[in-house]
Amino acid sequence: GRGEWHRVVRKAQEAAELALKGLLRYLGVEYPKVHRIGEAVRRALVSHGLPETTAQRLATISDLLAQDRELSFYGADDGRPAEELFDRAAAEQARALVAEVLSGVEGLMRGY
Repeated sequence: GRGEWHRVVRKAQEAAELALKGLLRYLGVEYPKVHRIGEAVRRALVSHGLPETTAQRLATISDLLAQDRELSFYGADDGRPAEELFDRAAAEQARALVAEVLSGVEGLMRGY
């Protein structure tokens, strides 16, 4: 509501990362202690019988959000602050992506 779109992006990334790491823990898979976990997610989900397309989609979203994480915290290398790098559309996209991850994780956990 305050137009702090960079914070929405950051919180979306945090929620997606925590949900996916929780899923990996639930599956008994040790996850990397980093923010970019896409490849670990893809490998783990495929090895647990998920279709490659589903696993790849969750991994891709995770990595897309992680890519924006640093910018949403620190801004750009050229000195532009985080507040100038993200707008309402970016925040709405991040919210939609994290909703997709949360829905996917919920569906997967229900299946186990």
